[in-house]
Amino acid sequence: MQLSIIKEFFKQGLKTVFAVTSGTVPETIKKLDIWPTNIYLSAEAWDKEMYKKLCIPVIPDAWEKFLESAELLKNAPTRTILRITCMKGLNMDMPEKFDFIVEKMQPDVIECKAYAWMGYSRQRLSNDNSPDYAEVKEFAEKLGRKTGYELSLSKIGSDIMLLRRPTKRIVSKEEFVYEGVEKEKVLQEEYLKKVMKKIY
Repeated sequence: MQLSIIKEFFKQGLKTVFAVTSGTVPETIKKLDIWPTNIYLSAEAWDKEMYKKLCIPVIPDAWEKFLESAELLKNAPTRTILRITCMKGLNMDMPEKFDFIVEKMQPDVIECKAYAWMGYSRQRLSNDNSPDYAEVKEFAEKLGRKTGYELSLSKIGSDIMLLRRPTKRIVSKEEFVYEGVEKEKVLQEEYLKKVMKKIY
């Protein structure tokens, strides 16, 4: 995630800019001066042992850096999303274990997303690891009961469930809470005005 490209997207007239990070380079998050409208932290594991198995990190302290990024995003001045890739038979048996990461990051939204058997992952996983809509829904509901997050939106076909935090996250007196797609459009328009003032 290059810092300059976020600014350039806004300068080109884009109204929404999404950034997704694995969290292994928290230094990049620290350097952000222009934030995207939405920033995602991708998660597949709830502890270091599972992280090594599922993510196969190339640096020895990747898990610790991931946790540091989660902590940093707790105070991000933009919409934050924890994206959990649900892999059947690998990380879906105890959804409540992800509570540890949710507590550390306190995201505005948790996106529970079904693993799709595609790309390089096909070399080490199988199509059997792709859960269906009902399985992702059950996972999200269990996680919601544990964390207090509420089921907000779901999409059959994409096999994605969105959970929202019921309370506001406050950063520098600014309030963040997900209240639906229409309200989100209004908030992003307001955010865009603030960003453009910073750029120019």
